Amino acid sequence: MNDPNAMKDSVLRWLDKRSCYIGNATDLAWVQGDPVVGHLFPALYVLNKQNGGIGLSDHIRQMARIAYLGTHASWMVREKRLSEILNILSSENISLIPLKGGILQSQLYRNSGIRRMVDIDLLVREVQYLPAAELLVETGFSLQPENGFDSLAVLTGKPLSVLPSEIMLADKSGSGLVLEIHRHPISSPWLIPGFNINVDEIWSGAIPVTGEMDPCGLWKITLSPYDTLATLVLHLALHGLQAMQTYLDVDLWIRNLPEAWEWERFLDMVDEWQIRSASYHVLAFCRDFMGTPLPDGILKRLDPGCLARWRVKMLISSGSILADRRVSGKRYPTLVKLAIIDRLPRILLTLIKLAFPGKAWREHDLSRGSLLAHWLHVLHVVKSGD
Repeated sequence: MNDPNAMKDSVLRWLDKRSCYIGNATDLAWVQGDPVVGHLFPALYVLNKQNGGIGLSDHIRQMARIAYLGTHASWMVREKRLSEILNILSSENISLIPLKGGILQSQLYRNSGIRRMVDIDLLVREVQYLPAAELLVETGFSLQPENGFDSLAVLTGKPLSVLPSEIMLADKSGSGLVLEIHRHPISSPWLIPGFNINVDEIWSGAIPVTGEMDPCGLWKITLSPYDTLATLVLHLALHGLQAMQTYLDVDLWIRNLPEAWEWERFLDMVDEWQIRSASYHVLAFCRDFMGTPLPDGILKRLDPGCLARWRVKMLISSGSILADRRVSGKRYPTLVKLAIIDRLPRILLTLIKLAFPGKAWREHDLSRGSLLAHWLHVLHVVKSGD
């Protein structure tokens, strides 16, 4: 990171806010496994080593050290395999852009033991989407059950409108590496109508990766700074504002903005992508959690209006997240995903497309080919809290 104290300020502020809701918070042992700030536990070891430390007891320091080393070791094993795979994809002229942790770990955190990663997200051009997946299968990866299909053959020849927005694959060699390849930043196809994202513009705006961004030399291009913040905001919106780790990503990104950053340009992108409500709530929550330094008046300019704020407020708030209360939005994140869409007409369009998918989609998904079966599946997803 450019500012070594940025993460310390953010982490300690968030822990202090959360500790108000913890019954016995006399030391920091409670952080490990906490549903709100548990992802920060490995960072405590690093922060304790910095000048002045953070006053960890020997016992907690050792616990944090184990968590940190576990995260670091896991990445080191996966990094070697990832490097091999990226070289193979590159040799076949398959272009890709790392999303979220894949690049932020080196670009922002500069330490592989801090930020936990379950998988690596890669954006692939639509024309290379299936070829990339097929190459990964040939290279020793297997399709995951979460995909809903066990063979890429079922996707061959299908129109883009029925293809999944992402395909998850796991390395069979035992490295633990899981890759999610995306053809679109929005992973749920039924949510795509809720926003206005031009994927071609994302690709045209990509920038070369410098050695400072990625000392390990894994990546060739990455998102522009504006697309990075916008996709982080979008990621939180698409996870019902409950992807806790991403809040720290957003906070640190803002604390370390490049000198050439222009908030006006970001505001233009917010309007273009139609993520005003998502941006407003994410930045407001970041400020509430960590005191994220935002320019004067930026939230007022991002304000999506009283109706949009009311929709989200009725489901979830920064206070309910800090308290870990079982509010409606926490129980049913799908409702938050809908509420965060800027305009009512787009919410209705999204609901209509979800309720009445096209014939091509129904023909593709034979397991839920009938509308009744599809509706029952949607109901199950909402009830299960997906």
